[in-house]
Amino acid sequence: MDIEQLKKDLSQYSSTLGSFWKPKVGRNYIRILPPWRADAPVFYKAVRLHWVGSRSVLCTPGNCIVCSMLQDPVLAPSLEGKVNTINRFLVNMVDLDDKGSGVVVWAMPPIVWNQLAQFCVDPQWGDLTDPNTGRNVTVVREGSGVKSTKYQVIPDPQQTAVDVQLLTQMHDLDKIYTKASPEYVIGLLQDESINVSVTPLAPNSSAPQLTPQSAPQSQPTPQPIPQPAPQPTPQPTPQPIPQPAPQPTPQPAPQPSPQPAPQPSPQPAPQPSPQPQPTPQSNSQQGFDPQKIKAALSRLMGQQK
Repeated sequence: MDIEQLKKDLSQYSSTLGSFWKPKVGRNYIRILPPWRADAPVFYKAVRLHWVGSRSVLCTPGNCIVCSMLQDPVLAPSLEGKVNTINRFLVNMVDLDDKGSGVVVWAMPPIVWNQLAQFCVDPQWGDLTDPNTGRNVTVVREGSGVKSTKYQVIPDPQQTAVDVQLLTQMHDLDKIYTKASPEYVIGLLQDESINVSVTPLAPNSSAPQLTPQSAPQSQPTPQPIPQPAPQPTPQPTPQPIPQPAPQPTPQPAPQPSPQPAPQPSPQPAPQPSPQPQPTPQSNSQQGFDPQKIKAALSRLMGQQK
């Protein structure tokens, strides 16, 4: 067994399977903690996440594997309606109604972050996360649906200090999410029962091909347009000249006009036999092929280097 690979996968899966704090409906009394490292300029870590089924993957702008899949004409149809993209702000915090849980991470929605930020930049309130002069906060949640949930942030009027021990328990927000590898995305798709089919790619081709290229076809020889045979001009039949003698002088029989020799009809050139075209397999026929998906993902990431 490759222990190092197992550790790597465990780190990636733990980042998305680990539990985040979620506010309950009603009032939540919490304390937002200061930056998790000395050189961090703010108390939060802004992230963009792709939700694939019920799991999330970090979006890394410029070389994001999920963004590449959504833009690829081969892979995108299988992911239509199955991937949602959201913005979140990771913060360290303490649930003051459940202090036994210690320091937890909240993937804060933008609407809550915006209210907190507005208070922090207001001189009358100041930095709510300061460990000595900050304030506890009440977050009121209404509703439970994605579009119907509302939040209200209410800071305490008085300033309070934070237990120093809690500051040593803060999580490194830079490591909560890591860049996803092709193997991780394949495992995620399988776990979420998302069937992604990949049409085979043409050899040495960076662009996706929906059907393999067949051998070049010979061009048919242009056919001459048959011209109608010329018709003979009708000649008037000569009439016999009456003679006064009782015995008419025999007249020579009229000579028929010469007829043009018949022209042979042009024969069409033989047509090349059509070559059979391979029929692309449907998604249901191809099914989920991890090797093809991995090759397609590696191709996408290679194009971005």
